[in-house]
Amino acid sequence: MLKLSDVQSGHSLSLGDLPDEPVREGEELRCERDEAAARARKHTRAAVATLLYLMHKARKQEVRVRCAEVLLARGWGNPVQAVMASVEVEMVDMTALRAELETGRIGVG
Repeated sequence: MLKLSDVQSGHSLSLGDLPDEPVREGEELRCERDEAAARARKHTRAAVATLLYLMHKARKQEVRVRCAEVLLARGWGNPVQAVMASVEVEMVDMTALRAELETGRIGVG
């Protein structure tokens, strides 16, 4: 299985580098995820500089807009999205239920 420590600096990964077996779970995976995050953070300045450059210099408007979106999301967070939900609630008459419990008509447990 490919480990992050096996990847040389400057080497780009391809689909052929990915493992065939399922990803491991547990502490070992968490360590690799933490290592990947730490490595990615080392490139933050270069990544932001690239986004800024492309935002100003790219020929295609789609590229400029996408770079601007990424920078805004990084600096201000993603916009709040409304969520619609439909919930059905059944009302229970607690007075009647309490009376049935007290008279022993409903067993508990």
